[in-house]
Amino acid sequence: MLVLLLITNLRKSLNKNRFLLNSFKIELMKKYFILFLSIFFLSSCKSNNFYGTITAIPDGDTVKVKTKKLGIVRVRLLGIDCPEIKQEPWGKIAKEFLEEELNNSNKIKLETDLVKRDKYGRLLAYIYTEKDKNHYEKTSLNEKLLKEGLAELFIIGDNDKYAVRFKEAEAKAKQAKINIWDEENGTKYSPYEFRKRSKRKKRMKNE
Repeated sequence: MLVLLLITNLRKSLNKNRFLLNSFKIELMKKYFILFLSIFFLSSCKSNNFYGTITAIPDGDTVKVKTKKLGIVRVRLLGIDCPEIKQEPWGKIAKEFLEEELNNSNKIKLETDLVKRDKYGRLLAYIYTEKDKNHYEKTSLNEKLLKEGLAELFIIGDNDKYAVRFKEAEAKAKQAKINIWDEENGTKYSPYEFRKRSKRKKRMKNE
């Protein structure tokens, strides 16, 4: 009887230990799962960069890009506004400058800011050309266009990450009176004003 009692108590003890061990394993798995989800969520939130290749360049501040994550997207360059194509000759010159820069790069990096899309569904981004394999230029094409006097500063919403640098780039181009800032041959209207005037003329024509 004593032996049977000892065996019974031993079994109960083993079952209790198994239960505690299984409970510990379950709790540990839960903690690891929560940790995994946290790391995944944080990495997703911080992922502001996309990589791809150019498929089309409609104008000086708009491109089409093929990416792995997003497919083919229409991208609006952040922080700048280039002359419209019909603003001759500066619209075409800005586009040609962008084409030349991008033709020398196999891949590009897109960096988004706080607001990632505009009301037209375009991805809003700073564009960097590939310097070497998987190494990209530190200066964005957005800033280069401002430095060349081929774009005006144009901040969309809260996307002001490089606003200070961009303001400095525009100020230097203005001071140097290059390209669109040339007193005699520069643009008569800002791209924004030009678009407004074009819409007004179109509306009047249709009335």
